Amino acid sequence: MLHVHGEIDLATAPKLAQHLASLPGDAPVVVDFTHVEYLDLTGVRALEDFHAQSIAADRPVIVVGPLPQVRRILDLVGLGRRLRIVDTVAMALEALHIPPPNDSD
Repeated sequence: MLHVHGEIDLATAPKLAQHLASLPGDAPVVVDFTHVEYLDLTGVRALEDFHAQSIAADRPVIVVGPLPQVRRILDLVGLGRRLRIVDTVAMALEALHIPPPNDSD
């Protein structure tokens, strides 16, 4: 799981792309956007490139909880229709058939 925070723009999108590329190659990916306040087109491009690579590798990608202003950008560029987007991490884990972490450990 990759937790992303703050703004994803020209200055930070390369770092997002780098983090996405460093994730283990065949595992499903959950990208937590619940704390992303801003997303520009360079950030969209990083996410879109990773999504395309993941489709080619038959690797599920789920984006969690984008704020309304971020979701609007994803929808405007059409990525909101191509990505699987859910409201919570628990929903993402359920969609991937991964049991949620046990809080009592």
